[in-house]
Order: sequence, then structure tokens, then C-alpha cells
Amino acid sequence: MIKCDILEKLRERGHRVTPQRVEIIKELCRHYERHPSINQIYRNLRRKMKIMSFSTLYTTIIMLEKEGFLRTFDCAGETRIEMNMKEHINIVHEKTKKIEDVENELIVKEMKKIVGRKKFIINVIVY
Repeated sequence: MIKCDILEKLRERGHRVTPQRVEIIKELCRHYERHPSINQIYRNLRRKMKIMSFSTLYTTIIMLEKEGFLRTFDCAGETRIEMNMKEHINIVHEKTKKIEDVENELIVKEMKKIVGRKKFIINVIVY
């Protein structure tokens, strides 16, 4: 989902679209496939907007998660952001902590059998 869609849908759902929220969404969209940590996003935003607070970022992320635009998950002690809302599995490289999405229907189907839920995020560590 592109940034404009998110902003438009937030307005439709009655949320205020502040300059801070616009910048947060832009930054999240720039890192769509990278699973950034909240701290990484905050550092990037602070370089651009000195008035950005961590509280504003955090509450916006929670709101975006409740609205179904993203998910958060823990990886290596950090809260990471997942913007890919398709069914998939996250594979985490043990040393680099790089996270890759695997969108393989067969694997996802088998994981559903094991986990027994319709929607899930599973982090697999690669050694």
C-alpha cells in the first residue's frame, strides 16, 4: 500500500493527518521491505524534523497497527515494523539480523496447520 492510500484512508476513518504523521508514513514506506526498528525510524525522522518526539512516533505506529496498515514484532530485542500485510514468513539471519519475507503459499499453508491460526507472523532464525 502506498503512502497516499494510507493518508487517504486515515482521513476517511476520521484520523488527523498532521505533518508529523505524513513524515512518519513517508519514512515507513521508504523502508517497506526492510523491517526497520522503531528506533531506526525515530533516528531518521529526527534528522529531518527536530520537533519529532518518540511519543508521537510510537502513538502513530500503534494507531497504524490498529487500523491494519502495519504490524509490530520483536526481533533481537527490538520492536520491528512489518508493512507487508500479505501472508508470509519472516526469516532472520542470525548474525546480521537482516529480515527477509518469504511469500510461499505452500510453506504458509503448512505453517497454518502447525500454528492453527489464520494470520500470523513467524520469525525463523537462519544459522
